[in-house]
Amino acid sequence: MKTEQGLLHNRAIAMSMLVSCTVAAVWAWVHINTATQQPLDATATQQSTNAVEVSFFVLVGFIGASIAYRSRLWTDRVVFGAIAAGLGLAILRRVSPPSIIVILAIAKAAMWSIAACASLVAVTLTRRR
Repeated sequence: MKTEQGLLHNRAIAMSMLVSCTVAAVWAWVHINTATQQPLDATATQQSTNAVEVSFFVLVGFIGASIAYRSRLWTDRVVFGAIAAGLGLAILRRVSPPSIIVILAIAKAAMWSIAACASLVAVTLTRRR
C-alpha cells in the first residue's frame, strides 16, 4: 500500500516554494517602513483595486489553508499555514486603522520568513531523483 505524500515532497515544488517564499519575505521586511508612509486613498479606483486584491488574498489564503489542513507532511502544514496567515495579515492591513499597520507588516514578514525557513527544511529533506 502506497503512503500519501505531501506536496513539498516533490523537490521541484519545494525549490519553487523556497524561492517564492524567500522573495516574499525579503520584500516584506524591506517594505515595513513604507507601510506607514503610504496612505490608503478612498477614491473609487483604489477601492476597486482593494476589492480585487482582497478577493485574491482570500482565494489564495483559502487554498493555502486547505492544503495545510489536509496534508500529512509537517512541512506542508507549516509552509502553507504560514502563507495563509501572511495573506490573512495582508487582508487585515487593507482594512485596519493606521495605528496597527506596522505591527501587521512585521507579523506578515515573520510569516513569510517562517514559510521560507520551512521550505528550506523541505528542500533539504527531499531526496534527489
